Amino acid sequence: MQGVCTFAMFQTADVLRFSFFIFDKDKNGYIDKDELELFVSTLHTGGITGNIEHALHSIDFNGDGKFDFLEFSALHEKFPTVLYPAFRLQQQMCANVLGAGWWRKKKDMLQNILEDANKKIEKERKKMEKNTLATRTSTIRSEMGLANYYKANYFPKSKSGRMRDYLERMNPEPEVYITKDKEIMIRYPELIKKMGDEQFLVEEEEEGTSNDPNRRAGDI
Repeated sequence: MQGVCTFAMFQTADVLRFSFFIFDKDKNGYIDKDELELFVSTLHTGGITGNIEHALHSIDFNGDGKFDFLEFSALHEKFPTVLYPAFRLQQQMCANVLGAGWWRKKKDMLQNILEDANKKIEKERKKMEKNTLATRTSTIRSEMGLANYYKANYFPKSKSGRMRDYLERMNPEPEVYITKDKEIMIRYPELIKKMGDEQFLVEEEEEGTSNDPNRRAGDI
């Protein structure tokens, strides 16, 4: 009963993933041509027609003799008749157990729950992204000083503009994303360095030292 309920509630992508998982014998994310042909011949007990055989030879987009899930999904999208028996099995199961209408309502209810959950986590992601970007801006502005920070907007080639460009590259915009497990994560890109950065920093350090009003005479 649990198996019936699970399979009956599958959406299209779930049926495809389930089918792919079964024939991915090594569980390495790929199925080879022989495994795919075995899968299709198992579905089509009456034999593989010319159209289906043509479809099987047209989906190896990578040309490596292996099929990943994206290619497998593309096969269904372009040639739905190839994998139709897997969906027909689900349709017959639903029709014979409580009726297709009952399962349709349950699937719609589940879909609404999933959509609400996705909206909620996306709202949280945007909030975290906003806070993260605000922290980045605050850090750069604090490092430069408010006047120099906004001066860089109008004079990007000035010393203030060069400093802001450098600090923005040293504090790149993070990517806030949602994992497949519905967790919000932050990914920081690599720092972007340019020629002349070291000389620019040396000049800034020397100028900052010479113009520091708090420097003691004994420090000279």
